[in-house]
Amino acid sequence: MLQNSADGNLPDIQQPGDPKCVVCGEFTNGQHFGKFSCRACAAFFRRTVASKMKYICKFDQNCEISKAVQIHRDSYGKRNIPNVKNVDVELEDPTQTTIYANKSTVDRNNHFPNSTHPTFESMNIPESTYSNNKKSCQVESSLAYDMLIEYFEPFSDLPMNDKEKLFENFQALFSCAEKGYNTSRAYGSMEDNDRLIMTDGGYIKLSDMTKFYSHCDEVRGDPEEVARFFEASITYAVKIAIPALTKAEVDDYIMVAIYGLCLFEEGVSGISKETQKIALNVKDVLLKELYYYFRSKNYSDEEMNLRMSKTLLLIPKFQVSFISHVKDFDTH
Repeated sequence: MLQNSADGNLPDIQQPGDPKCVVCGEFTNGQHFGKFSCRACAAFFRRTVASKMKYICKFDQNCEISKAVQIHRDSYGKRNIPNVKNVDVELEDPTQTTIYANKSTVDRNNHFPNSTHPTFESMNIPESTYSNNKKSCQVESSLAYDMLIEYFEPFSDLPMNDKEKLFENFQALFSCAEKGYNTSRAYGSMEDNDRLIMTDGGYIKLSDMTKFYSHCDEVRGDPEEVARFFEASITYAVKIAIPALTKAEVDDYIMVAIYGLCLFEEGVSGISKETQKIALNVKDVLLKELYYYFRSKNYSDEEMNLRMSKTLLLIPKFQVSFISHVKDFDTH
C-alpha cells in the first residue's frame, strides 16, 4: 500500500529474490497453508475453505493458474491505495507525496498492470453463465469487505455500525465499477463493443443476452423475457459507462482512488459525525494524491484538469448504472 512520505516512511520494497506466491507469482513474505502465498491469495482461499466451495476450470482444464486466478483475485486485495492512515495530514507540497517524489516506488509496488492486464489480451475469455455468475456474486461481497478491512485505511478502525453503512453504499457502486473497469481493459479498444465482463470473469453480449439466461434451472421464466427486463441497465453499462472509462484512460491507481472516494462517502445516512469528518478528510487526501499522480505524468494544466474531471465524473455514471439495474430488478 502506498504511503505518504510526509511521515518519514516509504513503502517496503520487496526484492527480486524474495519468495513468490505459488498461486499467482506475486511477492510474498510468509507461508499460508504450508506454502508461500501472498495475503490476497491466502484470504481468497481461506474464504473458499470456509464456504466449502469448489471450482471447475472454465478453460477446458487448460488454464495457467498463475494467470487465470489473477484477474478475479486482484480485484479484492492486490491493488494499491494511497495511504490515508493519518487522515489529518496536510499535503501542501507535491514532494510530500510518494507518487510525486518517488514515481519508481509507485511503479515497483503496483503489481497489477504488469501481471494482470496482459491476461485479458492473451486469455480467451469465456462466456459467462447465469449459474457461474450467481456463485461468484455470492462471495463477492465478503471478498470486497475483506479487501476494505485490510487495504483501505482507516476503514477497519471505524465503528461497526458505520462500517456496515459505508460498505452497503460502496458495494453497490463497486460491483458496477469493477465489471466496467474489467470490460474496459479487455474490450475498450474494440469499436462498437457489446460485451460486458461479469463477476465470474466471463462475458455476456448485449446482442445475445438471452443466451446468458438459457439452459439454467435457476432462471424462472422465459430467458428471452428475463433478458429484456435487464436490457436497459446492461445497455447503459456497455454503451455509456465503459466508453467513459476507456476515454478517461483509467488505470489501476486511478481506479483504487475512485473506490476510496466511493467508500468514504460522508453523505451516507446514519453514520456518526466523527465518521463523517474522517470521510471528508480521507477524500481530501485521496483527491490530492490523485492530483499529484496526474501531475507526475507531466501533463499540461489543461490536460491535468481534464483528466481529473473525467475521472470524477465516472462516479455518477456508476451510480446511474446501479440505479438502472435496481429498477430493472424491481420491475422483474
